[in-house]
Amino acid sequence: MMFDFEPVSKIVNDSIGNRLFPGAAISVCHKAKPLLRHYAGRKTYVPWSGKVDRFAFFDLASLTKPLVTVLSIMVLVDKKQLCLDDRLISFFDNVPRDKHAITVQQLLSHASGLPAHEPFYHTKYMPHFNQDARRIEAACRLIFSLPLAYEPGSRAVYSDLGYMILGRIVEKITGSHLFDFASRQIFIPCGLEGLSWQKGPNHIAQGAVPTGFCHLRKRILMGEVHDQNAWLLGGAAGHAGLFGTLEAVERLLLLLTRAYREGDEIFPVSRRTLRSFINTRGIPAGSTWCLGFDSPSPTDSSAGRFFSPNSIGHLGYTGGSFWIDLDQDLMVILLSNRTFPFDSSDSKGKIRLFRQRLHDTIRTCMGLDA
Repeated sequence: MMFDFEPVSKIVNDSIGNRLFPGAAISVCHKAKPLLRHYAGRKTYVPWSGKVDRFAFFDLASLTKPLVTVLSIMVLVDKKQLCLDDRLISFFDNVPRDKHAITVQQLLSHASGLPAHEPFYHTKYMPHFNQDARRIEAACRLIFSLPLAYEPGSRAVYSDLGYMILGRIVEKITGSHLFDFASRQIFIPCGLEGLSWQKGPNHIAQGAVPTGFCHLRKRILMGEVHDQNAWLLGGAAGHAGLFGTLEAVERLLLLLTRAYREGDEIFPVSRRTLRSFINTRGIPAGSTWCLGFDSPSPTDSSAGRFFSPNSIGHLGYTGGSFWIDLDQDLMVILLSNRTFPFDSSDSKGKIRLFRQRLHDTIRTCMGLDA
């Protein structure tokens, strides 16, 4: 069946005209088949900058959490090298008593009690990093030294810090850098060439979509991670650092969805493990989080009004997102650089409204808005 997605093109072009972002890439897949790949705008607002096309590399920001860290944890669970009820003290020697009982499952579901964020790139923290060649180790020690924001397991607060720790746990178990492990165990077996991370200056500058001016680094960031904590930790960590093309993200999520439904020989995670992560919801009570994936809020969800409660997704700070309706086998991916040239609270609000309108419009175009 053919669908008219012209209304989708219009709202994207309108948003470019209103300077929500210079460019965007959108994928719509239904019943495992791509129906739309739409590339719009340019990498910057100047008319001579390159157009956004299928080769555009976007900073995926917090999409790193589900696509790198969570999938790596799943692989280790499948291999019986890690259990969800393992505690921090199983992996680290310097965990204070108030954090002894924090589990891997609580870290995955943002119910660990850890604060949402801490600016480790500020001057006051630099002595801790200057004396430690492995900066992620220094970051973990600093995280452990912070007071808990709430009792672990009592509620959910979205936390970058928990995912920094999860990434380090993967490294401790495997003896590999988190992203090297994900590449060997997930990206290469899945035939994904369009996912990468910063391995040095300008490593992926070719095709990279700039994310804006960084006051700390005093330059426009292009092919360099936008998140300042991830930059401090070497360019990639458990919470941010992945770059990718639209088609690479689409293929990975299509394989994940197929493995969830019926199992898949290509995808390196078993159907049983996938389902145990995705079907674990509402822990603690009232939370929308599964283990590593979000689900739609009852009201004002970024997925819009029509995605079923049996949907999973995630947002990225730089302007990306994905939502998968598991009941209707519908997937929508948005990649953009809404932080260019400057991040602002105004654009944060506008990208949320845009996501809602985008998802609602796509479902209306397909007759799935009931």
